[in-house]
Amino acid sequence: MKNNSIEKGISLKFFGQISTEILKEIEQNNFDCIELSFPLNYFKEIDFIHQSEKYKKMIDNYNIKIWSIHLPYGEEVDISSLNRKIRKNAVKFYIELIQSASKIGIKTIVLHPSYEPVLDINREKQIKNCRKSLKILNYIANKLGMKIAVENMPRSVLGNTSKELISILKNIKNIGICFDSNHSLKEDNIEFLKNILKNKIPIYTVHLSDYDFMEERHILPGYGINDWKEIINLLKIMNYNGPMMYEINQNPLGKEKVTLKQIRENQEKFISENI
Repeated sequence: MKNNSIEKGISLKFFGQISTEILKEIEQNNFDCIELSFPLNYFKEIDFIHQSEKYKKMIDNYNIKIWSIHLPYGEEVDISSLNRKIRKNAVKFYIELIQSASKIGIKTIVLHPSYEPVLDINREKQIKNCRKSLKILNYIANKLGMKIAVENMPRSVLGNTSKELISILKNIKNIGICFDSNHSLKEDNIEFLKNILKNKIPIYTVHLSDYDFMEERHILPGYGINDWKEIINLLKIMNYNGPMMYEINQNPLGKEKVTLKQIRENQEKFISENI
């Protein structure tokens, strides 16, 4: 991980949609790559499953690469659901999204291990359901030359500690993690990364933002209390070589609205000071 080779990424969650105007603004602010991240209804609205090549052509008009796709989340697409029909339909829908993403050259898939809330009485059962679903999705992804990155999660969502996330991924080959620096609420990010490193689980991609350790905030790095020097040091030790993918809220709780220019300036400063 060298300063001059680091790619700057932005999650389209910031916009919640895709358009030529948005892509033009991203290019003008010198971002290298994007993550396709939209609500479930929007993925359906733009018919991404059947129209992914249309959006790839749109993006190809700009000097931007697609790094990853974040599969949508919600009760309707919970791969750990206690409802077998929901779980089955979620896996089917995810497979179709993965196949569509593969057609346009996307190699990294981000997904949540569950929706929320997860009740304590159901937790072990949902972990088993999640693992069954992940094995199917991972098999499909690997056949297509893609990697699944399961995201660490906050609150009651499955994977809300390093120990639990490690147990979810145990003995599933070629699967990794999307490290979200805003989600660790039950242990700090340094402890989380050290445990992931100890268990030799790869970090395939990251979602970078800052917070206060009390709740996810998705504010700009430097405006919270993350130990960025040590986070980057551990990512280097883990040989992470993906982009610095920012996942920022336009209207962070208690903060003023953020512009894309502010994100770009923050990202350039972040890279120069920490990498």
